[in-house]
Amino acid sequence: MPEGPEVRRHAAALARVLEGEQIVEFAARTKNARAWIAAHPDIMCGRRVLQVRAHGKNLHAQIEGGFYFYSHLMMWGRWTIEARDEDRVLKRDDRVCEERVRDKRERARISTKNHHAILLSAPVFEVGEGDARQQIETLKLLGPDILPYEDDGDFDDHEFLKRLLNSENAGREIGAALLDQTICAGIGNYLRAEILFECKLDPWTKIDELSAEETRGLCDTIPRVAAQAS
Repeated sequence: MPEGPEVRRHAAALARVLEGEQIVEFAARTKNARAWIAAHPDIMCGRRVLQVRAHGKNLHAQIEGGFYFYSHLMMWGRWTIEARDEDRVLKRDDRVCEERVRDKRERARISTKNHHAILLSAPVFEVGEGDARQQIETLKLLGPDILPYEDDGDFDDHEFLKRLLNSENAGREIGAALLDQTICAGIGNYLRAEILFECKLDPWTKIDELSAEETRGLCDTIPRVAAQAS
């Protein structure tokens, strides 16, 4: 599964080609998004993409007029960028047909005058009205991002420790807790292994057995390892 650094790279790639640009095509094949688009035909066309951001393993964007889209790549998903002049042309009976060949894995497509942003193989894509951070329940529950944006400040270690050291987590192992996205957003298996190795922590160590030095080490190591992987 793509972890925080990989999703951050996808968000950066989408931001480069979408932010500030007008949408000329907005399509989706996931059930809920397809139904929403059918109920609001062409409502996205002509609107500008204002911002694309990642938070942990989640990606969301705000669109002019108070709309959003949201994706989670799960195990196999990925975003790809295509220049529009690379649209494939088919030949049928010696006639040129300007029909684009759509990948069967395509789950969503946001197109501008110059580019297509295409979501492949991801089962989670949502679209709607409002702020994604308030409308998508998953986003509301996330812990601090391991790769905060500059305008968000540094990694919020205070919030991380507040969530990690909650009494409900006392008997949990640190290896399991680091994968809990409501404690800290963006860590998966490979980052967890690297963080625990750097901190010299046994993954089976219970949260209530961690020393103050060990928790401080986690606060320092998590954003550093995440940044190295980004």
